[in-house]
Amino acid sequence: MPTRFDRTTWLLLALIVANAATLFFFRFFISLDGPMHVLHACVTKAEWFSDRYHTRDVDYIINPGTLDLSDLVLIPLTRMLSPMHAHTAYAVFVMLVLCGGVLCAARAAGLRNGALFLWVLPLSFSYVFVLGFFTFLLASGCALMVAAWWMVSEHVRWRTLLLAALWVVSCQAVHRSGGAMAMLFMGCYELMLFMRDRAGWRARWSAIHPRWRIAGSGAGLAAAAWKVGVAVFFRPRIVLPAEQDRWQEILTGRPFLLFSREAEQSWLIAFGILLSITIIAALVYRFRTRAMPVAADALGLAILLLLLASVAFHTRNAQLLYMGVRSQTIALLVLPAWACAVVPRSRWSGLLGVAVLLVHVTRMIHIEDTMAWSGQSFEQAQEVVEHLPLHGVALPVVRDDNWLHEHLSAFAAASYQGVFYSPGDHLSFKHRPGERWQLRDYSDGFQLELNWLE
Repeated sequence: MPTRFDRTTWLLLALIVANAATLFFFRFFISLDGPMHVLHACVTKAEWFSDRYHTRDVDYIINPGTLDLSDLVLIPLTRMLSPMHAHTAYAVFVMLVLCGGVLCAARAAGLRNGALFLWVLPLSFSYVFVLGFFTFLLASGCALMVAAWWMVSEHVRWRTLLLAALWVVSCQAVHRSGGAMAMLFMGCYELMLFMRDRAGWRARWSAIHPRWRIAGSGAGLAAAAWKVGVAVFFRPRIVLPAEQDRWQEILTGRPFLLFSREAEQSWLIAFGILLSITIIAALVYRFRTRAMPVAADALGLAILLLLLASVAFHTRNAQLLYMGVRSQTIALLVLPAWACAVVPRSRWSGLLGVAVLLVHVTRMIHIEDTMAWSGQSFEQAQEVVEHLPLHGVALPVVRDDNWLHEHLSAFAAASYQGVFYSPGDHLSFKHRPGERWQLRDYSDGFQLELNWLE
């Protein structure tokens, strides 16, 4: 990876910044499933600094040990911005780090074709992003940056290993899967280097005694296997109501999905055709070319392993954690970095990149028009908050069939000086002994059996 940025890299950086900046201008963003993080951060901040949400009948409960990176980022943001703008700023930061990690991986693999990097645009606006898995995506971007640094390190010394351990632990601190992802990309590079150039691999590790290499490799594999095993084979207390089809998620392009499969079917088909062309062309060029950077083959191996993991790991806990769609999303995000290194620059690849850009833009315009009414719902919720009594208890009822609108109540709850119930947003409640049974039932789950409201 060159130390200086060329013109193509600067253009791609500008593209990443422009892509993230669109979050500020699209109304569909307020319907994303991430406001729960803002509400959790606001309640945590209130316990530290004020009694903003204190009421006579019921209080929020912040369980000890639930503070995570989202809270550490959002608490200072909510001190300066409104809950919605704090959420937007956090999402922009996540997208910048994620796309920046893909760019670092592409440069480490030998960036040759900037046009295919345009695949990052639709893949960064992904189904996992809509679900609000921000710390996961942030850890993925950090893991790609760590892997890029590892791939361009010519020699491995004790200082290099200590820094690598520090970065892996940092990725793990961001998200529980971050360390495993960083070790996956680093391990793929070492394996491909060993298979293609054993003499070069020995020279790279000449400063480390073979016994320490074996011990370190075993420890890394054991740690990664432990993390994956706990996530896959742990038996959860709850189960998703509908079982996910492993192969259908891959073949139907679920990571491209944002809100509605039926409404976005034409765009999913277009993305599927363009992605198939990209993959076939990259495979043809790879098998034709003998002199290919090791880092490029390492990224290709990581893509294959992530896709296999999304199919192989199909336990209850894996489904509950959406491990399949998470693995597929990261695999497809690494795909542009691999394709940029494998496919040489040409006229047809430029046209392919332009086609990806056009489909992405038209899809985003369609989503913006479709979700315009979400902006109206959000404004109505904020107006309601302004007329509620201070330090009271409010029970919202979402009357439309858009499940994402349930999370708009999290923005209202974060703005209200009292308790504003936000169903399904991972907050518990402490009730007073004499409280009416209806309020207690409402706080135990989603809006079911609401005939008592009459």
